[in-house]
Amino acid sequence: MSAYFTAPADDRWLRNAACRRPGVDPDWFFPLQENGPSLSLARSICDRCPVQLLCLRDAMASEGGKPLGSRHGVYAGMTPGQRVALYRQVRERANGEAAA
Repeated sequence: MSAYFTAPADDRWLRNAACRRPGVDPDWFFPLQENGPSLSLARSICDRCPVQLLCLRDAMASEGGKPLGSRHGVYAGMTPGQRVALYRQVRERANGEAAA
């Protein structure tokens, strides 16, 4: 759970997720290489997804401040490393605003 991100109120949004469409292999979203072909494929699916923002909110809220090694898969087109960087950026911004 994250202090900086709130998850969607329920999971009805998943019905509209592009990654849930027929013919989409879930393994594409768990690439073995950070820059391999399945990463590009996963990102192209995420880029066209109508619920991409809800997916990102859900992933960030559930991952919270977990370290890189505890994050897996591509969510909203972002790799685990990108989500760690986003979390840190949001946390630093929130802490800076709280101190001001």
